[in-house]
Amino acid sequence: MTADARLDAQSIERYIAQWQGRIAASAGDDGGLDAFRQALAAIRRDVPLERGLRDHAAAKIWDAGVRHVGDLVGRDPLASIYMAVMSEPPPDTDDELDQAALAVEGRHEVRVEIERLAKLSLVEYDREREAAAGRLRCRVGTLDAQVKTARADGDQKGQGRPLDLPEIAPWPHAVDGAELLDAASAAIKRFVVLDDAAADAVAIWCVATHTFQSFEVFPRLALLSATLRCGKTTLRDVVAGLVPKPLPADNIMAAALFRTVEIARPTLLLDEADTYLPSNEDLRGIINSGHRRNGCVIRCVGDGHEPRRFSTWAPVLLAQIGKPPATVYDRSIVIELRRKKLSEKVERFRGEARQDLQVLAQKAARWTHDCAAEFVQAKPVPLDDLDDRANDNWHSLLAVADTAGGPWPQRARNAARALAERVGHDAASTGEMLLADIRWVFDGKPEQCDGRLVTEYDPVDKMASADLVDHLVKIEGRHWAEWKAGKPITQNALARLLKPFKVTPGTIRLDSGHTPKGYKREAFEDAFERYRVSSIATPPQANNDGRFLTRQSTIVAADVAVQKSQKPNNDRRCGDVAVADDDPIEADIPAEEETTL
Repeated sequence: MTADARLDAQSIERYIAQWQGRIAASAGDDGGLDAFRQALAAIRRDVPLERGLRDHAAAKIWDAGVRHVGDLVGRDPLASIYMAVMSEPPPDTDDELDQAALAVEGRHEVRVEIERLAKLSLVEYDREREAAAGRLRCRVGTLDAQVKTARADGDQKGQGRPLDLPEIAPWPHAVDGAELLDAASAAIKRFVVLDDAAADAVAIWCVATHTFQSFEVFPRLALLSATLRCGKTTLRDVVAGLVPKPLPADNIMAAALFRTVEIARPTLLLDEADTYLPSNEDLRGIINSGHRRNGCVIRCVGDGHEPRRFSTWAPVLLAQIGKPPATVYDRSIVIELRRKKLSEKVERFRGEARQDLQVLAQKAARWTHDCAAEFVQAKPVPLDDLDDRANDNWHSLLAVADTAGGPWPQRARNAARALAERVGHDAASTGEMLLADIRWVFDGKPEQCDGRLVTEYDPVDKMASADLVDHLVKIEGRHWAEWKAGKPITQNALARLLKPFKVTPGTIRLDSGHTPKGYKREAFEDAFERYRVSSIATPPQANNDGRFLTRQSTIVAADVAVQKSQKPNNDRRCGDVAVADDDPIEADIPAEEETTL
């Protein structure tokens, strides 16, 4: 179809008729589903949104599918294809639309219909709005405005205000995806100090929110800073200008969260999360649940206490000082913000800037609507640098970047790797961090030095529990030295942490002949492999006695066994003695009777 024909209503009608004929002709061969899918894709591609032409054409194709294919395969397969291609529920058939239109003829009927719609719950109205707009022969946006006014006039609750989440009117012309992402990333950097990787990640996430329903997993966006005045709230406000149905909030309770999501499906923008999220387990559970499309909670409602299902599936931004709970952190694209230097200049986010972002939001709505079928079918190759959860988080963003094309497939992958590298062990659980540190200790504490890998001592295959604890508490940047109430981790605490990984302490024989409780390296191999623990995944150990000996053995013959202190002995050179367990059990046992760990 030519550009001129795109704007010619008569040409569009002929175009629709051609596809209707193809659907009818193919119904006897393969059921007609392929022709139905191709027709919808062609309508999305070739028919403009202006004056409701695309909605009209899609309704005609749906009607043809129902009449010619529905009797053979049923309506459900047709509805699934319509949802996948058009990213919205299918319309009523033409006959039903015509009958409904007769019922609302004239001004009086229009007013009555709008008043009826205004009395519906938001969920009920959302289900009816498109069909109602068709019956009233008006745009959906016009109907939304009329219903909103009617709701305000009839609102007698007296407390608070109704949610005001208007739909974004798509840009009237076709949009280039790569140019859209370029503009979104540049707009973000106009107002907030971010490097390219962070700005690109935020830009892709904002555009992806317009089509999050196309994916099975959608990540949270976590805006974190170490202190105040680092730009979190400004970035949240910028994001609000780019996403659909933005709903900023500085506090929210669990019951309000899942009901808001079920009713309005907003993009939740939660600031000050450090003041209410860590202490609220219900709220954390709901935020974690909404990471996946099938996330939901079940609550009893009404006088009959009827169990009802509430969806938790919606995009969520979290802004806070410090880190969110680990389960939320693990489901997030993490953006770390720092206070800008005096030499770093950005614009203040004010009036006309919001209008510029509104244009980008309209373009994002148009582009994602036009490319919805491509998002559903996208299969980005997982990145080897990222673990499974991180690849899940980035799947939707990579799909958007790949569909945009240009430099964005590579820019998105660069951003994913850069942000994952910055997160490092912050995203790891305590258990994973402990396994990484233990492997580092067993491997002789390897580190890069002048471009070569060196170790502090030879790798060992067994180690006393007390020696292992002593090594752990000396690692800088870890919390083993201040595990509980400012005291270092104990041997018993270490055993409890390792138990879920099927690793338990037992009696071992050291080269010195002593037989303390300890661990064999072979007992950790399964856990190392399952949790992808690298031998150089941790920072180097603090050298507390001021001497660094490359390749010094820590397991050597000793004349005495030193009782383990409750605090690290920083004056004692590691490895000069064998350190016994808190409750040492020493015995001369044959090697073949050593406990198998």
